[in-house]
Amino acid sequence: MRVYQLEIVVTSDGLARPHFKCGLCGKIVTDAREANLVWNSEHTDKAVVVCKRGCDKLMRLTGSNQWIPLNVAMLYLLTNSKVDLKATNREAAILASVG
Repeated sequence: MRVYQLEIVVTSDGLARPHFKCGLCGKIVTDAREANLVWNSEHTDKAVVVCKRGCDKLMRLTGSNQWIPLNVAMLYLLTNSKVDLKATNREAAILASVG
């Protein structure tokens, strides 16, 4: 099982773009609404990102009985990390204009 599996994709212009990968099938998650963060209530330190292509149901069958949609989990993570969303949106707009 992969825990918080990230892949860093470096674009042709040299920018690093981190992506989540499904902890079961290994496919890159391209839409946070299409993945869940899944964990077992007894092991909250071992959450796994899984896609909704059946991997999330498989994880729940194997004892991972808690889950939250990845897009919602990311909002909680940003809030808990004290990320300034307005500043981040400005920086994202700058990065988007470059490539």
